[in-house]
Amino acid sequence: MMDRDGAKKTLEVLFEDDRRWDCILTSIAKGQPAWLNVAANLKAVSDAGASERLAMATQEALPKNAPEVLRLVSRGAFDVDVACSGYGFDQIENERPIRVLLGLVDKRVAVVSRIRAPLKNGH
Repeated sequence: MMDRDGAKKTLEVLFEDDRRWDCILTSIAKGQPAWLNVAANLKAVSDAGASERLAMATQEALPKNAPEVLRLVSRGAFDVDVACSGYGFDQIENERPIRVLLGLVDKRVAVVSRIRAPLKNGH
């Protein structure tokens, strides 16, 4: 769809259909490189709610594929604060016990800390 209609039109169509939009976000959250590239392309043309949901999907992908998420950051597709500081789809901090929040942070720190190879573009 993006190849045919462009990212902006694709985002408009997907965002208007809750079922399809949720499916896209769930796929991005799995951390597969192709879906993370979809996130980067859609993020480039998104705003407000769409940007926030794409950020959450990318945050959700971080523990599953930290090198690919950090490549998006190094390319400027996502800001490091956006990609790494949230809890993914578990954003409602005040409804989660502190031990759950700390577990989410610890998991993200652990996967990022294990990265030893430099990312593309020297980062």
